[in-house]
Amino acid sequence: MADQAEHAKAFAELHVKGSPLVLFNIWDAGSAQAVARAGARALATGSWPVAAAQGYEDGETLPLDLVAANLERIVAAVDLPVSLDFESGYGRAPDEVSAGAGARGFFAPSLVDERLIGPLASRHGPYRRSGQGSSLDRGGLIRVMAGEHSIEVLDGLPAEIERTVEAGHLVHEQTHGVVCAYKLFSMVIRGEGGAAIAVLTAYTAYAEVYVDDIWVDEHYRGQGLGTKLLTALEERYRGQGYNNINLVTSAFQAADFYLKCGFEIEFFRQNQHNPELTKTFMVKFFDGVPQHRGTLGKDQGR
Repeated sequence: MADQAEHAKAFAELHVKGSPLVLFNIWDAGSAQAVARAGARALATGSWPVAAAQGYEDGETLPLDLVAANLERIVAAVDLPVSLDFESGYGRAPDEVSAGAGARGFFAPSLVDERLIGPLASRHGPYRRSGQGSSLDRGGLIRVMAGEHSIEVLDGLPAEIERTVEAGHLVHEQTHGVVCAYKLFSMVIRGEGGAAIAVLTAYTAYAEVYVDDIWVDEHYRGQGLGTKLLTALEERYRGQGYNNINLVTSAFQAADFYLKCGFEIEFFRQNQHNPELTKTFMVKFFDGVPQHRGTLGKDQGR
């Protein structure tokens, strides 16, 4: 049987980007052996079933010594890596959690719960402040603590973050044989003097075209400019491998106009507070036209 250091290394190697590791919850030595016989590569306890099997409620009511004793029996019963659901660390500081886990040979406790009750309310401050170099980091322990990450609201996305997101999307899409090929564009009609009098903005994504906005100057409405823009859009993308054109309009806007342009209603999203903001989702299909957009190897990249 491998020792815990070998299991720790094997467990770390199972974490591969783009290939999520699925762990089945076990609660005692018997359930661990059953899941191991079924072919699992690693195991994970669940705090609720472990507590319930001992007659306790979930939420760190099971004494820590019983948690440790139960896990020791599980580890002794199987030759697989075992990850412990350590709830929110039993109220201990980062170094205590790491030292206690390491002393018992537990290499991958997951900190997954956040309890904000009484004296436990401020417990996560030390985790957030522990930073690089804490024993949690030095020990190579896996941390998944709900609420430890802050959310930043930005008016625009920095270029380096956008590149990171794009790269991540591409990897995920390629595993499914698809490609987004996202492209934002506009169609503009200008009047005398060069001023814009009608504008359509849209984008392509996968096998579809999405109308984002359409506007006609109030002095030029009723002259067919909106119809002209939608017709030009359809002519531009028909036969180019796309499946359909999508758009969304509110009740105060022009659902009837789009119906006259050949769009059909897919569904409504009712706004009970203000009916004028009820949404109508519409689509126009490129019937009978071969589709290849969005398919990896047949479409250009993003």
